[in-house]
Amino acid sequence: MGSVEGKWTAKRLLAKVGRAGDGPGPAADGGPWPVGAAELLGELLEDFPQLSRHGDRLDLLQRMDEAAERHEPRPYGPGGVRGARRARFRLDVREEFVARAHLRNLVGAIETRPDPDAALDALRAALRGQAPYDKALPWLELAVLGLTGAAPLPPDASLTVLTALRADLPHLPSPAQLARHVPHGAPGTALLTGRETLPEILVRLSDLRGGGPGGDAGRAVPLLRFLGSVTADTDLAAYARWAALRELLGALGGGRAGDTGTAGGGAQSPEAADRLIVQIRVEAAGPEHVEDGSYELRGAYYRQAVHGGPLRRVAALPPSEPFRRSELTGAGSARMSAWTELAREVRGAGGGVRVEFLLPEALLGYSAELWSAGPTRTPLGQHHPVVVRSLERYTDSWVIGAWRQRWQHLRRDPQRAAAPHGGGNGDTAGTGAREPDPADDALGRISWPRLHGRSAATELTESLVRQPELACLGLTVPYDRLSAHLLAAVKDALYTEGVPVMLWRRDPGDPRELVTALRAHPPARLLDLPETVHRCRKYGRTAGADDVRNNITLLWDDPDSVDADQDTPYAGMA
Repeated sequence: MGSVEGKWTAKRLLAKVGRAGDGPGPAADGGPWPVGAAELLGELLEDFPQLSRHGDRLDLLQRMDEAAERHEPRPYGPGGVRGARRARFRLDVREEFVARAHLRNLVGAIETRPDPDAALDALRAALRGQAPYDKALPWLELAVLGLTGAAPLPPDASLTVLTALRADLPHLPSPAQLARHVPHGAPGTALLTGRETLPEILVRLSDLRGGGPGGDAGRAVPLLRFLGSVTADTDLAAYARWAALRELLGALGGGRAGDTGTAGGGAQSPEAADRLIVQIRVEAAGPEHVEDGSYELRGAYYRQAVHGGPLRRVAALPPSEPFRRSELTGAGSARMSAWTELAREVRGAGGGVRVEFLLPEALLGYSAELWSAGPTRTPLGQHHPVVVRSLERYTDSWVIGAWRQRWQHLRRDPQRAAAPHGGGNGDTAGTGAREPDPADDALGRISWPRLHGRSAATELTESLVRQPELACLGLTVPYDRLSAHLLAAVKDALYTEGVPVMLWRRDPGDPRELVTALRAHPPARLLDLPETVHRCRKYGRTAGADDVRNNITLLWDDPDSVDADQDTPYAGMA
């Protein structure tokens, strides 16, 4: 590799980049590829272990013939011309029993063909069929994309970047380290799972059909932004080795993700419209009826567009050792503080973070916002919106119908004028279910049914049946203090009627005080409720533990914010 590495230096390419408007220029020998490309391609082929075997090399040539025949005309056939012949790599490549010599002959045959791009595409297709899971395949694909002009960068730039990264194979970042740098929402990234290697991500960002953001001129933006972010990460082992590569990427227009500027001609950073979703999952590690039962903690973090939509997993967090319910806040806070990868992700996300606690039924009334996750030990709820979610509903794929329908009603809820500070209708809470008033403020869309009396459970269910558009339910009795039959009705509201949002105060105080506290920071629409509750907690932090602002629980269950593969180690695995 050393001979090729010497030819592909940042200094050499920077000189080319400085020629405004110039392309890579002709190869020194007049061939179709930049100098050193053939040698690099040969080295990449040698990285496939099976190609050291003579029979497998012959199989590769046969596969190349079959792939090329799909694109080259048959002699005298429809669309063909007299004298045209089919691809015959098996015959054109001089056979050698020494693997290196045989593979170099193959590279030479590709380079000298009338259409070397078609031959390279045939090589890529053949290896994808012969060695689809070989770790050498994405590196070879990157070279093919660069040489054929399918990649967003010029051929010599593509090969320079490839060679610089490949020279540091022992120091390359792990998939978990790379995932936080992927330009979320960029073309080619929709199916990424967070477990891809560096070359696999680069193939997704390079193999684009059609233009990227900003048209053809913007195709390189996601690729350059990703590479700029990775190489600028001082936590990575290869950071010191990538100084020349950072200089090269800067000349090409690459910037670190999260910069306020734009890369490659003015495209906006895809992360600008994303938020970080942290999901903390608490589940029983033993019988739940035990008074001080045992629980364990798991976690994962995701990216989601600010306006909603499906999650994109960044990484999963290792599970904790089991701990007692009485130790929940202390043990949970310690575990979150130990997740250093998560801390780095939160730092990079700025203020765009929401923490979601996935809790079993027995813990839904728990004050999750009091957890801390750093050396200052300040509660999470003072820094970020913190919500609870139903673990049972999260993991049950059969209850999605009504849940999603009511969520869509919530998303369509228009912005409304906020009520004045301290305003509010005395009937907003505690006087029974009410029909929503379209002229009312967003908080008026919360229904506060009567939760006392023998008929309260039946009335709650009947009210929800009559109002299929109702998406937010206020509990006038704390969740942990509900009688058995009312608790069953609230569970029915969650699982059968699909109510996605519930709100209550954890102490037995007047729920109208809760509404008044929320109106001090009025949401423009119900979708803003997590931020409103967050502001309540932040401004009430010095008011004492009995203040209503320090006793708010918001159950916020977004059906799009569900990772169906959270229970499996690999996406799609049953």
